[in-house]
Amino acid sequence: MKQLTLLITFCLFSTVSWAVCVEGDCLHGRGTYTWPSGAKHVGNWKDGIRNGQGTYTWLGAKYVGQWKDDKYNGQGTHTWPSGQEYVGQFKNGIRNGQGTMTFEDGREYVGNWSGGVMTGQGTHTWPSGHKYVGQWSKNVRTGEGTHTWPSGEKYVGQWSNGVRTGQGTMTYADGRKYVGQWKDGAPERDFAKEERLGKAVEAERLGKVVEAERLRKAAEAERSRKAAEEERLRKAAEAERLRKAAEAERDSESKSLLIILLAGIAAVFLVIKILRPSKDTEGAGVAPHIEPKQLATAPLGNARIKKSLEENPLRQDLNLKPLQPSARPPGTRFIGGTGGYTIKIVLSLIFFIFLWAPFLSPIFTDAIGYSDYFLYGGEGKAFLAAVLQSVIWIAGMAPLLWFWNKKRTTSRDE
Repeated sequence: MKQLTLLITFCLFSTVSWAVCVEGDCLHGRGTYTWPSGAKHVGNWKDGIRNGQGTYTWLGAKYVGQWKDDKYNGQGTHTWPSGQEYVGQFKNGIRNGQGTMTFEDGREYVGNWSGGVMTGQGTHTWPSGHKYVGQWSKNVRTGEGTHTWPSGEKYVGQWSNGVRTGQGTMTYADGRKYVGQWKDGAPERDFAKEERLGKAVEAERLGKVVEAERLRKAAEAERSRKAAEEERLRKAAEAERLRKAAEAERDSESKSLLIILLAGIAAVFLVIKILRPSKDTEGAGVAPHIEPKQLATAPLGNARIKKSLEENPLRQDLNLKPLQPSARPPGTRFIGGTGGYTIKIVLSLIFFIFLWAPFLSPIFTDAIGYSDYFLYGGEGKAFLAAVLQSVIWIAGMAPLLWFWNKKRTTSRDE
């Protein structure tokens, strides 16, 4: 027993002799204290223990921060010989509270700590591109969290002991998505439910296709209906135009016939007016039928007529004999009389209408077609044609009238 006490006393004095305060006040102030192992503390002291700001180095490790009761307490930075580093809060010598740990392999954790381990909400990133944002418990992912892969895949859901467990949604890189239960990091698939969902999705897709086809057909039918309506309206407009053109043509023909008829009547009366003997010259051209007894007992007026006829210069120039009483029966007239001459004119007009007009009028109508088109339009052509037909009638009647007049004169001279 005595030997054991001596050994303990020797060791105690031996230690005290090696661990010494080499600088400053290591009891109640700022000082530097070294240990035989090479450890060293430079900072504040209180009652011979570390309190306040200080820097402690040992075996390649280093702590710079707050101390309380000879332990890390408060904000500090702990660096390991491997390069690992923690910057954050400490309590009783261990990591506790908010802090950032940079691991030697490049991983990084930024979040909450408790009991020296990652616990609570935090973000963990990997050099490979993985990233987890969520809840932690004792350095493993536990609770709600989101993990993102470098390929673009993403899981949002529940975790347990670092693996996907519980309800979660997985979105794959090709766009596929799984929503459901997970167990031990794998989807706990409900094939019946997946089949129902697949059929529902397919039915929805087919419904959209059918609806699109229906809308396409409806649009096509509407276009066809509009096209048919436009064609119907076009044909109706064309028919209306043709009807109006035919009606205008009938009106034009009616006007032309009326003009022709009036022109023909006017021409007949004009010719009659020009060629019919007047009362003043009635005896100079046509001699009435006078019996011998009537001539012998004729009054003075008739004698003057007889004398006038015998002394007519025209008949003297022609070396004609005086008119002799006619042997025709009483009540008759010369062939050139007024009544017979009118009948001849009417017959000539009818003869010309039915014989010459059908052949001559188309020639004149076609001849004036081009000039009339530019000057008068469609109506002017019919009008000019009617006028020219009337002129043709008068011109055609002239030879006939000349023939009848000559025949009348010849008959009178005889």
